[in-house]
Amino acid sequence: MHAYLGALPGADRSRADAYWTGGNPGTPAGDALLRGIPDLRSMRILNDAPVALDRQSPPRAFEIPVRLRLETGPGQARIQGWYRLRARIDGQGWEITSASLQPALD
Repeated sequence: MHAYLGALPGADRSRADAYWTGGNPGTPAGDALLRGIPDLRSMRILNDAPVALDRQSPPRAFEIPVRLRLETGPGQARIQGWYRLRARIDGQGWEITSASLQPALD
């Protein structure tokens, strides 16, 4: 998830999109709010402990609560929500299956 968020502000969105299931975040993406910020300069990522979404041992799907502090051209913003990840079928890491982000008030 941190690698995805680190790739998101770059000019090449395909690098970030590759972290999603099928290489596509969907339309609209669950994190469209974040993806739509035109002048994102930096991001501080705070996440809580992942919550297992299945009963397998070890779990193969997690929900990760996030709080993001953003620096943009006009100023600062905060966003909070979650990303859901699951183990890739080929066993080569994780993929994002869904997300939900909303503005956070100070």
